[in-house]
Amino acid sequence: MRISVINDVIFRALFGNPAHKEVLLALINAILGDSGEELIKSLEIISPFNLPDVFNAKESICDIKAMSESEKIIDIEMQVVRQADYIDRSLYYCAHNLSSQLESGKSYGDLHQVICISILDFDLFPADDQPHHKAQMVDRATGKPLSDKMNMHFLELHKAEKCGNITKELAAWVRFFAHAHEEDYMESAVPAIGKAHSFYLELLHNTKLVGAAADRERAHRDFVSWNINKERTEKKFAETEKRFAETEQRFAETEQKFAEKEKVFVEKAKELAEGEKELATIRTQLEQKQAELQQEKAELQQEKAELQKQKQNIELEAEHKKAQETARKMLAGGCDITFIAECTGLDIASIENL
Repeated sequence: MRISVINDVIFRALFGNPAHKEVLLALINAILGDSGEELIKSLEIISPFNLPDVFNAKESICDIKAMSESEKIIDIEMQVVRQADYIDRSLYYCAHNLSSQLESGKSYGDLHQVICISILDFDLFPADDQPHHKAQMVDRATGKPLSDKMNMHFLELHKAEKCGNITKELAAWVRFFAHAHEEDYMESAVPAIGKAHSFYLELLHNTKLVGAAADRERAHRDFVSWNINKERTEKKFAETEKRFAETEQRFAETEQKFAEKEKVFVEKAKELAEGEKELATIRTQLEQKQAELQQEKAELQQEKAELQKQKQNIELEAEHKKAQETARKMLAGGCDITFIAECTGLDIASIENL
């Protein structure tokens, strides 16, 4: 089975290669054109793809930076894993691309426009059917742009393929991302996409590149699986916390009732000595109920402790997997096993078995 184009390694190798910059230009213009922005005539890739960088990087390198003929800074990224703080992350990177331009002696008026494009394999805005969102600073009172220095585009592939509501050219790119890896993929009528598909097929002959892409895909699957297990454990933990709180509430209510009964008991004892037997029976029943609730509370505390332990085990397992992946990359880079053990905390035998 072919590796998908949306794999971040394949995506960067395809669109981050200066020899392929015409396909990157066409993709960027399809996105800009869909939002009615001015198209770019030419560009230069300022962060060219380099396969050794993939093996040596501590984190995923998934964005491509380019500069247009009018010196606009364009940052385009393929993101396949949902992140809760993705919008804040995108805003930070966009602002960083803006602020990093200002060298000593330059004025704020020298800042060039920054365009950050996020192509997402998940729904970032699940509340609507609009697949392409553009964000920039606007005056809330008038709705007019306050500045055009920072522009962020979010293209949600799932919604774009399902709901449409985008230009034909951008829809063709969306189909390319979704189906180019399939054997029966139909060649697009858009010439740039045809070139992109040819470049993509050539990349599949690079065994090192495909291996790195497969490793990244496995890492994504492991991350998603870990997140699912973590969410399930946290959900179960939250449910137990809720049950524990409900039991505590019932226990408090019983304590209150018990106190009220005791007050009645004292009053009745003063008035009617013959009622002591009945009140003693009530007290016994309440104490029995209190003991039962105490037992239930203890059992829930034990369950809570076990779930906490499971949660910690999952987190430790994730750290171990991360250390193993780091060790694999360092082995691939030719690092000494003893040095790898010092860096990752793994024992030498475990590293030799990788």
